[in-house]
Amino acid sequence: MLKKTITFEDFNEKTVTEEHFFHLSKADLLELEMSADGGLEKRLTAIVASQNNRAIFSEFRKILLAAYGKRSEDGKRFIKTQEIRDEFVSSEAFSTLLMGLLEDENEAAAFINGMVPKGLRSETPIIEPATPATDALMDHLQIESAQTLTQAEFMAMDADELKSGLAAGKYVLG
Repeated sequence: MLKKTITFEDFNEKTVTEEHFFHLSKADLLELEMSADGGLEKRLTAIVASQNNRAIFSEFRKILLAAYGKRSEDGKRFIKTQEIRDEFVSSEAFSTLLMGLLEDENEAAAFINGMVPKGLRSETPIIEPATPATDALMDHLQIESAQTLTQAEFMAMDADELKSGLAAGKYVLG
């Protein structure tokens, strides 16, 4: 299990620090592995090779949310429900964590590997930090700040460029 302390600004503009927990059990890892033809590693490699940013982001988010949950008071269970995930996704803690992981490939690798059960950590990590493969993955996951278009820029832009820029998150309308 991985405990992550996240500091963020809430919707009341107050700085909040919270602890969040992530864990991939052996069963979770098996499910992720079995959910893809050829396994998780093959799927991740194919997605990175395709340079499909939407698929890469979706897979990273899927793994993150598959691991999110809350420890039971007695420490005997790690509870993962859709309600718990939805609560987390709707918080600024999720956004802060996700953006931080997308900006630092070593942090992302350490985070993903830290969710793996202790008995499996000595084996091959899910993600190797700072290798050409993870560099490529993280390059595709990088989210640049979107440009806010002025009315003049909006009017001057052709429809295809506007559509692709909005879909990629490159532009936002001001």
